[in-house]
Amino acid sequence: MHGSHSGRGILWWHYHCDNGQGYYGAYQIDYGHYNNWDRWCRDFENNGGTLIHDGENYTRWSSYGDKDTAPEPSTEYPWAPQNQDKVARFIIEGYYNEYGSWEAACRAWNQGSGGRESAAAYEYQAAILGHHGANKTSRVANLALLFQLLLLVLLFILIADHMEKLINKQFGGMGFKLTNEH
Repeated sequence: MHGSHSGRGILWWHYHCDNGQGYYGAYQIDYGHYNNWDRWCRDFENNGGTLIHDGENYTRWSSYGDKDTAPEPSTEYPWAPQNQDKVARFIIEGYYNEYGSWEAACRAWNQGSGGRESAAAYEYQAAILGHHGANKTSRVANLALLFQLLLLVLLFILIADHMEKLINKQFGGMGFKLTNEH
């Protein structure tokens, strides 16, 4: 299990990583609140989801390893990669449905519903998005791209105008015409 790839290209050991700052697993679930994990798992199953339980083709990660792996926390539901994927998706989609944006869902994931408007939540959102103030940069980049596209369209219009004049000069004069008269 350790060091092999999951179906989505994330190494399994990322799923068993205690980063030493109070977060555990691939989705940085709060290390100090394992009761969230079991409650979230029960909520997921109560909403029709299926999770892996102990002994179902899964053995809990019980030792320390290289690349910062740590033993799984002692919880009712194992921290199997499949469980983490399903539960994290369920929780984050629930936040999205509640708040209507992925940014708000991101902040709620980090600080909980009550702290999603805190400075720490916005710092987490910026870190996840990988930038600060990206909307301004994105808008400037989009305006530059639109200006380039406008220049390209104008170039095509000029070429089409030139071609139309050339065709009319060659074929639109007193030369060949289709009529019913012989």
